[in-house]
Amino acid sequence: MPLTLVLAAVLLAFGTAASGGSFGGRAKAGYQTIRYQTSPGEVDPLELGSYLGYLPGIPIKSVGVVLGGPAAIQGVATGAADIGTSFWGTVTAAIGRGAHLVGVLGSYGSDRQEYEGLYVNSKSPIHSAKDLIGKNVGVNTLGANATVFTDLWLAKQGLTPAQIKKVGFVAVSPTAAAEALSSGRIDAAELSPDNIKPVLAKGTVRLINPKATDIGTLGPYTGGGYVLNTAFVKSHPAEAKELVTGLARTIHWLQVTPRAKAIRVQLKVLEQHGRGSDAKFVKSWLSAGVAEPYGYIKPADFTRWIPPELVGGELTKGKVPPLSKLYTNQYNAYAPK
Repeated sequence: MPLTLVLAAVLLAFGTAASGGSFGGRAKAGYQTIRYQTSPGEVDPLELGSYLGYLPGIPIKSVGVVLGGPAAIQGVATGAADIGTSFWGTVTAAIGRGAHLVGVLGSYGSDRQEYEGLYVNSKSPIHSAKDLIGKNVGVNTLGANATVFTDLWLAKQGLTPAQIKKVGFVAVSPTAAAEALSSGRIDAAELSPDNIKPVLAKGTVRLINPKATDIGTLGPYTGGGYVLNTAFVKSHPAEAKELVTGLARTIHWLQVTPRAKAIRVQLKVLEQHGRGSDAKFVKSWLSAGVAEPYGYIKPADFTRWIPPELVGGELTKGKVPPLSKLYTNQYNAYAPK
């Protein structure tokens, strides 16, 4: 599904609610209670930062579960949540279509430890990009990071735009995709190693080929991060600064803390929030994957997605938002000046 269609529901909701926003209830020190939505199989850095004491005076409250960035954007746009995480390409397209959102901090990405790849059943006849024509690829959400990476990889492997359009996508939760792939319910899936290890025996699935990964296609990169409603940052600048800076400290903690300790603490956070069923996935956590220290945002984090979105129609030539409208580092005290 094109990102254009995914964003339609977001912008419909946005038009009625996002310009003003209905933000969380009052907390101590005059701060709002920050409402957020969780994703399956992981600890949100917001939860971890609160546990570590990096968000003093800012209570947080989970208000549901979302599968992917477009749904998270919708929550922030409608005022159902105060903060969300999304693929920077999705954020660019949403702002380009009128959403009053702004990126404030990188929170996920890919590196040599934590990356996304195109996997198939080990017995599958699929060994090349061309073999995917007419097949379905499972992704965590339609029209976001996974589909853009897949399209870029297919093009890099020599497929024409017409051939690429014949590769289908289906939405499958990362916590269920590996088993769906193993059982043959989908032909291929975009997965990370920590999605596979908890549920499948070694050798059950394989990469289509050794370069069928996002880092093989793009190199290490920060794929997305936290967004806030522009109405929130205008009405609560001090809280926005403390919130983003605390999250930046949390990202840095994940970047520098030994893996065993990072997992141990995240398991405690899961238990605190009553999500023990996700423990098997968190035990396989490898890295935050965020390229820059403290998650500060670079222009390339956004500009790399503009060409494919112009091709796909999510952005219109001459109407691409300036970088100053897409993100800001002003609320991250650890960002380079």
